Amino acid sequence: MKRKQKSEKAKLIERADKLVQQVYVQRMPECLISDERTEVIHHFIQKEHSFYLRYCPLNFIPLTSKLHARHHTSGDPQIVCRILKAKGQEWNDELESHRDDWKHLKNKERVEKLKEIISELEALC
Repeated sequence: MKRKQKSEKAKLIERADKLVQQVYVQRMPECLISDERTEVIHHFIQKEHSFYLRYCPLNFIPLTSKLHARHHTSGDPQIVCRILKAKGQEWNDELESHRDDWKHLKNKERVEKLKEIISELEALC
């Protein structure tokens, strides 16, 4: 049985997502909640819910792997509350105002945008 090859867009998303983690774990070295070392960049608005916010630093929350796993496995509401308390309502409003940015982009335009994002992230490495 043949394995289906990833599309160019899927490959670019994978590369961009890895670069986000690589770049921003270094740029945001302290977990927002525990003051421990950042191990993962969490997306406050889930990646699947906004193409724009998937790559927007405004949406990036530095966390430890333990807190990130706890959030995603148990849906611990205290984590969300602590993020909102630390970031504030103004931040949340700004984040929400960008949720639909780039929603209008067609697949070809998203591929081009991903190439730009990757170039920008690689320049930060």
